[in-house]
Amino acid sequence: MSADCNARHPHCENPMSTVRDNKGWPSTSVACGLIVAAVAAAYSNSLEYPFLFDGIPLAEGLRTLSLADPAGWFLPRPRTFGFLTFEFQNTLHGMWLPGFHVVNIAIHAAAACLLFLITRGVTTPRLGPQRAAVAALFTALLWSLHPLQTHSVTYLYQRFESLMGLLFLGGLYCLWRAAASGGSRLAPWQWLAASYACVLLSIATKEVGITALPVFLLFDRAFLAGSWREVFSRRGWYYGALLAIVGAGVGYVLLNRGHYLAGGLLCAQRVSTWQYLRTQPEVIGHYLAQAIWPSRLCIDPSWPVQDDPPRLAIAWGLVAAATAGSAWLWRRNPQLGFLPLAFALVLAPTSSFAPTIDLAFEHRIYLSLACVAAAIAVGTVQSFSDLRLSTAVLGTVALALANATHQRNTVHTSPLSLWADAAIKTPHSTKAWANLGTALEEAGDREAAARAYGEIVSLYRGAAGFEPHPLADIARRVPRTIEYVWYGYARLANFVLDSGDATAARRLYAEITRLPSLPQGCLDHPQIKALRERLDSTH
Repeated sequence: MSADCNARHPHCENPMSTVRDNKGWPSTSVACGLIVAAVAAAYSNSLEYPFLFDGIPLAEGLRTLSLADPAGWFLPRPRTFGFLTFEFQNTLHGMWLPGFHVVNIAIHAAAACLLFLITRGVTTPRLGPQRAAVAALFTALLWSLHPLQTHSVTYLYQRFESLMGLLFLGGLYCLWRAAASGGSRLAPWQWLAASYACVLLSIATKEVGITALPVFLLFDRAFLAGSWREVFSRRGWYYGALLAIVGAGVGYVLLNRGHYLAGGLLCAQRVSTWQYLRTQPEVIGHYLAQAIWPSRLCIDPSWPVQDDPPRLAIAWGLVAAATAGSAWLWRRNPQLGFLPLAFALVLAPTSSFAPTIDLAFEHRIYLSLACVAAAIAVGTVQSFSDLRLSTAVLGTVALALANATHQRNTVHTSPLSLWADAAIKTPHSTKAWANLGTALEEAGDREAAARAYGEIVSLYRGAAGFEPHPLADIARRVPRTIEYVWYGYARLANFVLDSGDATAARRLYAEITRLPSLPQGCLDHPQIKALRERLDSTH
């Protein structure tokens, strides 16, 4: 970057000069060492935890790759790079759980180190080397140690989310390095090529990677260039290339719509676009509340569609205010405006108008949480004149988060602990009760399992208006409620039949046959066929 640009726009100071001149504590090696050690300590109790939830079918379907035929590794499928990392590990060490956990932890720690480097680089011109280093360190620590991140680290399946985030941040870091005019072994075009490769792999890991294009553009304008004209005159070819792969990614999703529908994505038949969109302000508010005070984390929030006019009016009023505030902040100071805009853009694919049957999942805030962490860490460092005081405050928060993460990990010990936690926090969820009942059966506690299945039946009867239930209205508005009702009825009927009450079991079976919106072929499911055969043989 030219000296003239630096003189006119102090915020676009040469990134390499920032790296060379940053003599404040901590140094790069010390900071990254602290980050890696902190992340390793926070997740040290999770190494033996099994694949859970969506991870169970993932583990069962992993291929063993042929080392003699690397070309056969690549299948034309969604999220192919993420799947490949699991399959490569399965080929190397089989289903050795610590290996999968160590890789997940390493991905998360590496992403945190990149976040440190990026944050320090863009804040040094404003804060100075010492304060920027401290602010960047605690940005990375608050982000990486937050218990929300257990959904993407301890929960093995969501490597898709964390690996996408690592590659996204890798692309952003390479873009920042490309803005250097010298002092690097790589030329700017080489850094941009590396950034492009990171974005490509990010999209090939999870579709949310397509948000790199708008986020990188805003980052470039806020921190690297003095005008939009400069952004496109210097790196227009790069953004054109990004646009091409984003377009290809969107095209792939549309061409493979059937796959996404089967997985509950783009599922307008079950959740309309308007139902999904109108509920998302409340969901984002939940994400932010958990980011600030993570008191009710849940593997599956089973969020209901919001249809209460006053609540919708309040939520959308807040969205309008936040949008106007972000736009005003961007016009006044693009560096400050970047954080809320990037937060919203990364969440846009999962929290806007593209409906999925699950209205909320807390792992979706994995990358956006970096914006919250940066705002808190940088704001705290700027607010205190005494750097030691801000370090003490942020250090205390980081330790508290690390402890909460360490404790939250234990929920992932087994299916029983995971779904017991979910049932406590989402008692309206037939999904939670169904999975808890199954886990209790596997643990040999048939009495508790029967109670869990009975709760499903009670929830459905309340939602259908057959009998009162305090959670009936919420259950009625959860799109997945009906999916697990037949299972609860079938398992409970088996338990009742085991107790010798064939009449009550027949009544439960009759209710199954009258259930609305039964999954296609449900009455031929082995569970229900076996129940029917048992009833036919009982007189």
